[in-house]
Amino acid sequence: MGSDQLWSRLPPSLLSPIMTGKDRTDGSDVEDDLTKWSHHVQAARSPGQGHGVLQFPFKDPKAAQYLMHFIHDLSPWVDICDPKRHFATEVPKRVCHFPLLAFSLLAFSSRQLSCKMGTLDPACEAYYSQAITILIDLLNDPVQSVHENTLASIVLLRLYEEFSDVDLGTHLLGSARILDAASSFAAQGGLGEAASWIVLRQNLYVSFANCAPVNMDLAHYRNSSAFLEADDGSIANRAVLLCSQVLASTVCSTRQPTLKEWTELYNDATRWEESVPGRFRPYYVENVSAKEPGRAFPLILLTRPAHVLGYQHFYLARLLLHVFDPRHWHPSLHAFSTRSTAEGCALSDLRAFIGLAVSNPKVMTASFTAHHALHTCGCLLRNAEDKEREAVLEFLRGVSKKTGWRIQKLTEKLSAEWKITSPGASGAGNVQPSPALDPARPVLQLLRRWSCGPNEADFGGDAHLVWQQPRSGKFWRSVGVDSTIWTPRFLAPTAKRMYRICVQSKHSSIMASLPKDGLHDMTLLLAKLAPATVGDMVALVIMAAMAGAYLFPEYTWNNPSPYRHIWYERPQDQDAATRSATRATRNIAQRLEELGKKVVVFWGSQSGTAESFAKRLARELSQRFGLATMPADLSDFDPETISSINEDKLAVFILATYGEGDPSDNANQFWDWVTKTASPSSLSSLRYAAFGLGNSNYLHFNRVVDFIDSALQEAGAQRLLPVEKADDANGDTEEDFCRWKEHFFAFLVSGLGIKEQEQKYEPMVSVVYDTSMEPIDLHHGEPAQPRGKGSTSKTQALAIKHVRELFTNSKRNCLHLEIDISEHPELVYKTGDHVGVWPVNPDQEVDRLFRVLGLAGDRDTPLSISALDPAVKVQLPTPTTVGALFRYYVEICAPVSRELARAVAEFAPSPEARSWVLELCASRDLYSQFLERNYVTLGRLLERALGDSDLVWSGVPLAFILENLPETRPRYYSISSSSVLSPRSVSITALVSNTALGDEEQTVPGITTNYLLAKSHAHHEVTISPSPAPGLSYHLPGPSDVLKEAKVFAHIRRSTFKLPTQPSCPLIMLAAGTGLAPFRAFIAERCRLQSMGRQVGDMLLFFGCRHPDEDCIYRAELAEMQAALCGKLQIIVAFSRLHQTERTYIQDKMAAHETEICRLVDSEGSIYICGRASMARDAGRTLGQSMGHHRGMDERQVQDWVASMKRTRKWQEDVWG
Repeated sequence: MGSDQLWSRLPPSLLSPIMTGKDRTDGSDVEDDLTKWSHHVQAARSPGQGHGVLQFPFKDPKAAQYLMHFIHDLSPWVDICDPKRHFATEVPKRVCHFPLLAFSLLAFSSRQLSCKMGTLDPACEAYYSQAITILIDLLNDPVQSVHENTLASIVLLRLYEEFSDVDLGTHLLGSARILDAASSFAAQGGLGEAASWIVLRQNLYVSFANCAPVNMDLAHYRNSSAFLEADDGSIANRAVLLCSQVLASTVCSTRQPTLKEWTELYNDATRWEESVPGRFRPYYVENVSAKEPGRAFPLILLTRPAHVLGYQHFYLARLLLHVFDPRHWHPSLHAFSTRSTAEGCALSDLRAFIGLAVSNPKVMTASFTAHHALHTCGCLLRNAEDKEREAVLEFLRGVSKKTGWRIQKLTEKLSAEWKITSPGASGAGNVQPSPALDPARPVLQLLRRWSCGPNEADFGGDAHLVWQQPRSGKFWRSVGVDSTIWTPRFLAPTAKRMYRICVQSKHSSIMASLPKDGLHDMTLLLAKLAPATVGDMVALVIMAAMAGAYLFPEYTWNNPSPYRHIWYERPQDQDAATRSATRATRNIAQRLEELGKKVVVFWGSQSGTAESFAKRLARELSQRFGLATMPADLSDFDPETISSINEDKLAVFILATYGEGDPSDNANQFWDWVTKTASPSSLSSLRYAAFGLGNSNYLHFNRVVDFIDSALQEAGAQRLLPVEKADDANGDTEEDFCRWKEHFFAFLVSGLGIKEQEQKYEPMVSVVYDTSMEPIDLHHGEPAQPRGKGSTSKTQALAIKHVRELFTNSKRNCLHLEIDISEHPELVYKTGDHVGVWPVNPDQEVDRLFRVLGLAGDRDTPLSISALDPAVKVQLPTPTTVGALFRYYVEICAPVSRELARAVAEFAPSPEARSWVLELCASRDLYSQFLERNYVTLGRLLERALGDSDLVWSGVPLAFILENLPETRPRYYSISSSSVLSPRSVSITALVSNTALGDEEQTVPGITTNYLLAKSHAHHEVTISPSPAPGLSYHLPGPSDVLKEAKVFAHIRRSTFKLPTQPSCPLIMLAAGTGLAPFRAFIAERCRLQSMGRQVGDMLLFFGCRHPDEDCIYRAELAEMQAALCGKLQIIVAFSRLHQTERTYIQDKMAAHETEICRLVDSEGSIYICGRASMARDAGRTLGQSMGHHRGMDERQVQDWVASMKRTRKWQEDVWG
């Protein structure tokens, strides 16, 4: 089997997405599972073949030379977006144990060096032949799995192909097929993920050069760590994926992008450019000027190679977006007038794209990228100045000289193309180019994509498009199109000047009689077609009038457009202004000066609590002390600019600790800077205070605020008062914040001499009713897209296709819901991910709030929300209606804090109502007792204050409610299905929450779970009892009826809670309640692997619930899987309510099975914990004690061992509460 046939028949076992090699997240060596390769390839090694045997250390000095050449000279080409430089560090280590990788590396290195030196080393072909032999054996063996080393080898073989005389693309196809089948490579980290990004770039370049589809599923890359990390390589990789998506939607698509699709892509490109940090941006840019005749392209200097590659792909994506702007397709003068402008924008991006490669000559990957792009985009330089065209050719010659890259075809193609399109190019029209060098090829292919006719198969060859050179009867190429009248939606000026377009039909007598002797004969033909009678003339006039009416409807039957005086607005110009403003605001010190602010309140928030506290504090500082204050998202500003804040300013940090002592997503960049980069005196002018949010059930309670406080002081910052912390373990976060706030306010008065003034509410946002808006202009309840775009999918209306009750003989409900994602191919999940479900507020609470506020008549009135302070961001969708706000966008069922109750008393409709509210809020204990007995929402509190009166709280500003109630956020549920077994169906497990209160037997309903229960009752014929919380109903059809037929708004969020890639790794799983959900998926996936003949490791599951006859969920399923696994799974259940007097929890069962636990841990087992934080804390402590006894470790050593296990991802937790 030759290399060109390698990928025509792959064994199915090699392409299973669950057979992607060993999990190396712990950094272990590769020797253990690669020893078998020494036996596997013996048949492929013959001592008589000169280069068939590799010995380590190398005996052949050439092999050693080629290895060093790869490490020092070639690896930077492939590692350009990899901060860990896997091909420079990991690959050389692994060549000793992986022959395919060794021969592939030597083949590429020797081939490149031979091309550069101009002499071919025979060893080059021998290395390549040996690699192909091993690869064929591997692909023919149904037992072996495709390993990350295999993918890396194929990447190197593809590089070998690129330097060959004839590029067949064999290994390009192979790598793409592997990634499509084993999609976890793109998200598993390590060498596999690094290689997968190189494969994407290789496919992108070839697709762009050939105007061919990208033969890969781009959705695999959405789970990559590039969307979680903020390093330079990840930012550049995001630009590569953006460029691939644009290419797939434009050049490689069978249809034109719609305006909505184009706008989303354009916005994605804009967001990428706006999101790059200051270090990523060019440090020097200089445009071409007449004073420098020697330079043809802009000078753009950047500090890192990854920066160059990232910006190259950004400019390439934007170039395509300019060309494929759907606003240019319409048959109107407006669209016609914009085409030349769009071409100018595309040419400007092309110049910047080439300028990046020319300005950074040591970044060879950027030169290769430019080479590929010029295959298709070089025609844009047809009318450029001679120095630009010559500079391109000189640049290509330099690339060839430095690297041995083959440029002859491209330079000949560009020279021929520019010669044809250049004015006065004598004799150019009579040149007959070869098909391989046809300069019309990219233009033809692009125009075929731009055409509006059907495919070739639709007309059976009756007609074809003829491309004819002016003043010549020779036809270069014939491309099939519709036999009816065909008009391209957009013809580039290049094509207009190069060719004439006509339709040649077998049955067209006109085309058959068309003279081919030049302009004179064409004139004679047109004369024959001229009207001969008055009737012909009248008919032509009528047709012309009808055509004019159709082309200019605004002057005929349509109402005149109020914007008809605007011929064309360049959105990129407007966005450029926005980007310039955004770049300016990355400097927090400059922003404070621009807005005249004295205090900045930074927040790092994961769930929104710290964010709401920061906004409240900023508002109170402004109203209570007259201090101009702005809340600030830490991710909105470059952290190093904090050092420029003047001494007369104050900074406040409100920081949440997330998960296992981690900072929130928006605080990651600040965390890295202040704890690792900030110099000892960099913050000497900063005065600050800090408050932390955490939960003492977690091991690292408030770790973030402690670390940042220490780092700030080490950098020279002055702390104004001691740090205080909130503890959410007992629900005291609100009161803890209020207590710290009063301490902070007291310091402002006593320590800084700031006078307190009478506090009076002043709105931060403006709410304006506007009845002129149409329903189509409004947000009716569709949720805003979740933050953290890289880790979350787009929110969609997803159908619940099946529901079943998991509890038996219980007054509680636990639902197993299966959600169908088959209608949304862009949604992809992996086992262990989460589903975010957007809740809907119950009808009763919505109606109650309307009633007590006296807003019932304004329920459907359109309104717009805008910020009165430029430092304030409006997060709520606008424009909208009050009804949509109360039902979908605001958490009107959120608990009412004592502080909010005291603030709303200002707007009481009567002295009695005001007095009742203030008395209730006078004491913390009194208010806490009231909350223990009553379910309190804002509507219920206001209703209770009115008593039996008919008054309403009409004085409460709507802005006050929107500022003080949190915006609606999704609730997340662990996925309980395996992406291998059910890739297009997602299962979740939801415990319906109804918490009983006090003596009055009131309950606090879980808004989302009761909403899901209501959906289940209404749309599925299943017996689920009891019903949702008494008195609750929901608007189930949703906004504009998009949620009818049992749909909910939901999205998928990526999780790091993943199975080890190697199935033989033992597992210890600890769960309580619905924490069993991800383990159901884990075990089901392992069960399938065993049925396929794979070896799976031992599994030990500890599960805690109340009673075997009530809430032992998935009991029958687990028993079936336990039997199928033939002793590989042991399930140990702890029942806490089995006996009236004695309660047993999973930590008790763990202590009793200490021996089994220690055995699996000693066997390199992985530990997984899922459930409430308190359970995870107790179970983790018990497991640590067991290992301490087993290994003779003291408490400090146990802590170090646990930290090491978590750091290497051998101990993972998915906890909440």
